[in-house]
Amino acid sequence: MSKFFRLLIACGLLASAWPAQAATSYESDRDWLLSLQFGSFKPEVDEEPGLVGTPFADVFGSHPRLLSRISIERFAFREFGTLGGGLDAGFAEFFGKGFVEGTDTPSEDNSTLRLVPITAFADYRFDWVARNWNIPFVPYAKAGIGGWLFWINDANGDTAGDGAAKGVRWGWTWSAGLQLMLDVFDPRLSREFDREFGVNGTFLFVDYTQQHVTSFGRAGLDFSASTWSGGIAFEF
Repeated sequence: MSKFFRLLIACGLLASAWPAQAATSYESDRDWLLSLQFGSFKPEVDEEPGLVGTPFADVFGSHPRLLSRISIERFAFREFGTLGGGLDAGFAEFFGKGFVEGTDTPSEDNSTLRLVPITAFADYRFDWVARNWNIPFVPYAKAGIGGWLFWINDANGDTAGDGAAKGVRWGWTWSAGLQLMLDVFDPRLSREFDREFGVNGTFLFVDYTQQHVTSFGRAGLDFSASTWSGGIAFEF
């Protein structure tokens, strides 16, 4: 077979392989991050200055409860790591038994505290190494400010001794964490997930958060806490 025919065959093979190669290298735009997060939460209500006793623990117990959060973030910078900002909303619920008004006698009625924290935040993720060297770890830092909406219901309509059954407490938070980039472990499945659903990256993560929720020093319930949590995040 002449060199000419061998060259034609080689060109044909390359041409037939090109669509498959283009398909496997498909990557959608990366503009947003959606996160689902779960962790333990125990507010520092009983540590308010001047508070007598431990009314919060007496009613709701001393054990942490589940705090679930969902956040959506828009990327602003993606050159050397990813910088973005967004909104975060959560939910936590505490159940317990209150006291008969004016006594230390436990009530038969249930007491419930519901919390809905809503914060605006900015964060930075150092994902340059993960994307360029396939090292799957992505450290990040995050800070935010917002309001913690709360509702308290018991036989007397309030608890914790402040006479408020509902309201909002303002504060700020910061977090530091580490993401595990799952795409590195199965690039082919990752590309298919991107092609079918537009998900450019999938991460598991764990972080440590401190929240300072005292309405910037004003009297009232203190929802400050230090928490560990984890979750899953999707870039798209």
